Formats: sequence, C-alpha cells, structure tokens
Amino acid sequence: MKIERITYQKAFITGPFLQEKIGFEAEIDEHVQSVHDALMQLKSMAEDFHKKANPHLYQESAPVQKLDASFYSSSVINQSREPIPIISKDVEKMEIEIDNAKTLEELDAVLNRYVTFPGKLLPQINAKRKQLKALDI
Repeated sequence: MKIERITYQKAFITGPFLQEKIGFEAEIDEHVQSVHDALMQLKSMAEDFHKKANPHLYQESAPVQKLDASFYSSSVINQSREPIPIISKDVEKMEIEIDNAKTLEELDAVLNRYVTFPGKLLPQINAKRKQLKALDI
C-alpha cells in the first residue's frame, strides 16, 4: 500500500468543557521518510504549537496537598453540632399566614387548616396569640 498523505489531529483541554483541536496534514514520500517518522513529526508540531499558544497551561504550580482523614475529623464543618436547617415551602407558607392573621379567629382558622405543623412554629404562634390578645381584637 502506498501512503502519500497523512493527517494528525489532537484535542488539547484548555479549561472546563473547553478544548482546542490542532491538526496538520502532510504529503510524504515513502522513499525519503517513513510514515511513522512523519506522523511523530506532525504530533510534535501540534504539541509545540499548543505550548507556544498557551504557555499558562504549562507553568509549574505548587503540588496539590493531599488530605488525610485527620483533616476531616478536625474541620470546622464537623465541629458544628447544630442541625442543618431545612427550608420548606409549606412551612414558609404557614409562617406567612400566621404573621398575616389579624384576629384570634383568623389565627385559629389558619391552624385548623393544617392537621400538623412543625414544633418550630410554636413560639411564633404563641407570640402572635399573645399579641392579638393584648390588642383585644
């Protein structure tokens, strides 16, 4: 088989979800140069071009620090004993309805609409009930 033309193309990663494709095509004469040598020369040309065009990608940087299990056990995140707060649209809706109640009857109507409600709303409910009783509405 006689090979007259070869093509080499390589994709270089330049960032997250970004790549640059560099390729070369060459005509070869098998009597003067082997296909393997020509292909290796094209590969070298593509890599050299990429290094010259993107020198920042080839700079030496500090090695990445490997973290062992002791890092995670002593981290500030794990020292916190407070539960992670959960945001619920239903609870937010209840809080708004409780705040918007203008009479004790409206407050009772809000509470009767729900079969259950979170215990964290009790202080808000009690404060609202006390506020409405003080207004004698």
